[in-house]
Amino acid sequence: MTNARTMEDHIPATRTPSVTDQVVDRLTKEFEHQFSRDQVRGIVRRCVDDLAGTPPGAIPELGERLARQRLLDTEDTPFAVELTTT
Repeated sequence: MTNARTMEDHIPATRTPSVTDQVVDRLTKEFEHQFSRDQVRGIVRRCVDDLAGTPPGAIPELGERLARQRLLDTEDTPFAVELTTT
């Protein structure tokens, strides 16, 4: 069993409820014609997981940057829906 990490795991508790949602909101607006909110959220979560070992304070910014790049890379793929839902 793995312990899923989120951006909230790496930031002060006073900001916990909204950091991931803010990133998902921004990226959903940016990619609204290519991806659903659920697809964006899935990519953001995988990006945060991939950043294990990164200094905690850098996770929100790096997670958003990595997710944006993956969305950009995925939007040109014919299998974009499959890639973001698996």
